[in-house]
Amino acid sequence: MSKNAEKGEVTIRPMTQDDIEKVLAEDKSTGTDDRFITFAMPITVDHLVEETAFGFIAEDQSKGAKICGFLTGVIRKEPEGTEAAWIHLTGVHPDYRHHGIGTRLAEAIFEYCRQKGVKSVRINVNWGDASLLTWLGTLGFGMSLGKLVEFERTV
Repeated sequence: MSKNAEKGEVTIRPMTQDDIEKVLAEDKSTGTDDRFITFAMPITVDHLVEETAFGFIAEDQSKGAKICGFLTGVIRKEPEGTEAAWIHLTGVHPDYRHHGIGTRLAEAIFEYCRQKGVKSVRINVNWGDASLLTWLGTLGFGMSLGKLVEFERTV
């Protein structure tokens, strides 16, 4: 981990379409055992071109604004009529984990939602991702037993 993250040289800013290729390059540079992106889903420009899409980037200014984390999502109208922000993808480079960067990215999303009048932030998580579940708990997320339940049948 870069000591620069602890010194406050990591800044958070809104994500742009130009950042997508940089995020993918950083993810690829970490190798397959310890990925930058926590969810194995391809990131595309489509994640940011929707009118209601949002994203934030963490950059290490001491390393030429190297991208070291990101968080993307979208604001959607829910079936009950309210709006909710859904986090789609998040990741912090392995060298920068456990130094509050993910929390700072989440706080940027929370502030963005407050400014937009959105009162709920949601995310779907794999039960097997213990570190992500723990992190979400520290941010104040709780399990929501909504109206939808996932069913699966093997054929």
